Amino acid sequence: MKDKITSFILSFLLAYLICQLSGCSLTNSIRDETASNPSKPGYIVITGEQYLNIKSGTTVEVLLKSGQVVKGKYSGISPIPEEEYYKRYAARKEKLKDEVLLPEMGEAIVLLAKDGNQYEGNFFGFDFGVIRFKKTDSAMIGTWYMNVVDSIVDREGRRMESESLRLLMREGKVAFISAIILRIKKEESRIELDDVSQIQTKAPRKKSPNNQILVAVALIGSIALLYLAFRAMFGGMGKALAEMIN
Repeated sequence: MKDKITSFILSFLLAYLICQLSGCSLTNSIRDETASNPSKPGYIVITGEQYLNIKSGTTVEVLLKSGQVVKGKYSGISPIPEEEYYKRYAARKEKLKDEVLLPEMGEAIVLLAKDGNQYEGNFFGFDFGVIRFKKTDSAMIGTWYMNVVDSIVDREGRRMESESLRLLMREGKVAFISAIILRIKKEESRIELDDVSQIQTKAPRKKSPNNQILVAVALIGSIALLYLAFRAMFGGMGKALAEMIN
């Protein structure tokens, strides 16, 4: 009987040891996920077009270009009023006048596409990754992705390359019409996209495939060992009772 109890205890210890060696700890997956993001352990950084993939209601921390951090629940992206945007664009344009001469809002320009085509129309600013442009034969303001635009030419004949404009956009030097909406203490707050440096949120907890396989093997092995231990203990006790009755 003593040997059977010892076998039972050893089975438990062996199962525990296998689990530890296979990396059952939940903290391992977080460390692996955030090893490339030393800025804040346990968080992942979201930048660029990935903003559009954030689920509504996700708790995020928005790092502004000013260095300020704003925390809240992500509620999506929405355009700001046109008149307000025009004022923001004009203010940024004035700041950049010694660096680059951007078109006026509504100014007639020629958009040169990378496929060789060119289009006449009017300029209406920028949004994330796009230029807002209304073709002469269109009643609506359209959005053209910067990766299909070669350059734009203003009414004075000055040409601005797409790469130069994209650099200004990445650096947040030009105003975007869209803003991130955050819910902070049950109230919605708006943060203009061109003011955002990056967004970060808690990393999802997930184990690597190797860890999952090892854990599965450990569990199967543990169940088998426990089954054999119980069978040895209670099987022997059953036989002893049968002999007593007889």
